[in-house]
Amino acid sequence: MRLFLLIIVGCFGTNTLKSQDLFLNNLYQVNYLQLNPAYTGNQSLIRINLLLNRPITNQKSLYSHNYVSFDMPINQERVGIGAYVKQEKMAGYSNIDGLVSYSYKIKIAKGLLAFGLNAGFSQFKVDFDMWKRKDQDDELLKERQIQTTKPNFNFGLLYNKKNLNIGLGINHLQNNYLISNRIFRIKRIYNFNLEYKSSISARWSFNQLYLIRSTLSTTNYLVQYTLSYSNEIWLGIGYRNNGFVNFSCGLQLNKINQALEKSKLFYAYETRLNNSLFGVNTHNIGLEFLFEKPKNAKNVLKNGKLISPTDL
Repeated sequence: MRLFLLIIVGCFGTNTLKSQDLFLNNLYQVNYLQLNPAYTGNQSLIRINLLLNRPITNQKSLYSHNYVSFDMPINQERVGIGAYVKQEKMAGYSNIDGLVSYSYKIKIAKGLLAFGLNAGFSQFKVDFDMWKRKDQDDELLKERQIQTTKPNFNFGLLYNKKNLNIGLGINHLQNNYLISNRIFRIKRIYNFNLEYKSSISARWSFNQLYLIRSTLSTTNYLVQYTLSYSNEIWLGIGYRNNGFVNFSCGLQLNKINQALEKSKLFYAYETRLNNSLFGVNTHNIGLEFLFEKPKNAKNVLKNGKLISPTDL
């Protein structure tokens, strides 16, 4: 298994990152739905995730990221439904995504294979006042701001077997253009992730995450290692190939309030090791709220009739 993981990272990690459109957030476990819709409803609980990413500065041109999602399983957990909203800003470019998610699972090779789809709209905005213009007479840059809304579709596959997850998500299936191909292009992005969790002892476990994001012409990867105690407290360290290292931690919120027994708090601090053009130290805060589905809720359709999940 270790050799297999090293080969994967070695093969994908040879390209140099050339564009910030491949930004990877180190709290992947919070915004998974954005990268791969096959994760929709992959737990037996109702799940709500929140993520805030902030630079440690007030400079407006630097990257920031807000994300909120909801998902849950239905139909004997074969189907997952959900939705997410994401806001992203960086150096005169910003976008807001609003998408609904669907997944379907089948049993295969002693595991589960999930197919996922996101569908919705994305609003893109470019503020040319924040860009240095080489040609002040360029007709396409005479407008101070350009804004447009486009349909957005994402597809994903996820294979799960015990402690192993292997996923492939494809963002921007339609490969839209914002203005023109010589100014700004919304590229199709391929996200590959591999996670493996191993037990060290009865209480301690070790999780490995390898996440690769590529437009085929440019590639970025994230390697993350996390040590967990009883799935209640954990510490992690990660590295991105464009010179960023992160330190993360988290805990089950039942340590604070028993009413939040199944919920989690995440924090990560990321800093750069080089003078990357887009490099900046950031705080990342994530929350995951998990709730049991109401036993008397009639939210599943079977044979044309609404029935309780407990009757499935």
